[in-house]
Amino acid sequence: MTPVSPHAGEVAERLKARRRLISSRPLTPDQEHASPEFLNILNFVLKFCPTNPSEKDLMARFAKLNIGAGNNFDVAKLSPEMKKAVGDGMTDAWQALAQAKKQVDAGRVTAGDFFGTREHLKSNYMYR
Repeated sequence: MTPVSPHAGEVAERLKARRRLISSRPLTPDQEHASPEFLNILNFVLKFCPTNPSEKDLMARFAKLNIGAGNNFDVAKLSPEMKKAVGDGMTDAWQALAQAKKQVDAGRVTAGDFFGTREHLKSNYMYR
């Protein structure tokens, strides 16, 4: 039997990560559409998703805003122009999702279109 003590640091870190996740309050529907706090939730989730080599350039672009595994996105540190750009990007993303939903509702896109390998779906992040 192996004692727990050699893993105490690892266990403590995992417990801290769980507490941060549990202590995060869920975003309201309005906040989901407009709050950059989503990016901190994304940062937490990215800790469990190793970067695929095909997305290193994409993640490097995100890193300029402190978006990445375990980072802390702080909107207060952004210039007014960058705050507007982040907000506009979120608005654009929700509009793109609404357009994709219209395609599904009209039958032009089916559930099967959302499945496949990274190579098949390429950079269609809406479907991925």
